[in-house]
Amino acid sequence: MKDWRDPDRVAANFAALEKLLHALGGLYIWEILINLDYEFSVFTGKRKLTGTFPLYLGCRWCPLVVLITQFLVLDVSAGTGCQVMIVSFTFGYLSSLFASALIILRISVLWDHNKVVIALASASCLGNTACYLYVMATSRGYWTGDPCALQHTRHAMVGIFSSFATDLLLLVLMLIGVLRWKEEGRQQGSLVWFLYMQGLAWVVVFTLAAVPPVVFIILNLNGVSISYLY
Repeated sequence: MKDWRDPDRVAANFAALEKLLHALGGLYIWEILINLDYEFSVFTGKRKLTGTFPLYLGCRWCPLVVLITQFLVLDVSAGTGCQVMIVSFTFGYLSSLFASALIILRISVLWDHNKVVIALASASCLGNTACYLYVMATSRGYWTGDPCALQHTRHAMVGIFSSFATDLLLLVLMLIGVLRWKEEGRQQGSLVWFLYMQGLAWVVVFTLAAVPPVVFIILNLNGVSISYLY
């Protein structure tokens, strides 16, 4: 049976994950660059500034801060930036929070501003925020030779499962709301179809992106999975 906590295996896992992070980071930076014209058009007045634009900016630019910080820790700090990297996860959570806020706005419209549904969605986000603050207050980073790992991984798992459950709940509420509109025959146009297809795409992407990390984190084979997948 393989010893997943063997130092050589941990180092090999970390090296593979490091390459993956750099590749995905490069793709995200490319996506930022090719869509800069939208931000510039708003800042220059060519497009109308809407109330959702700050949320849109948060969704796009907070992950970039996380990527830059992780690149610095992986390539520059050589063991001195573990705690900085953990703190940088705050920007990753803020990105998720901004995205959740945008989804809640859509849910509000699809459910005809139903107060119960809005309260449920908002409460899930507030609960997720509380769990995240708990994780940040109880987690510490330490250097293990190559990976920057987390202490108190049980505490970190609270935030991971909270985020997973919150995202899943919001996506389900949005899909049900779209199906309600279709069944009631209201606005059977391109907008409802777009939201329906986008919602299905989100569920697929969410499952492919979130489920594997959660499985590895449950297994907790070594510090690499709990730290960097989180």
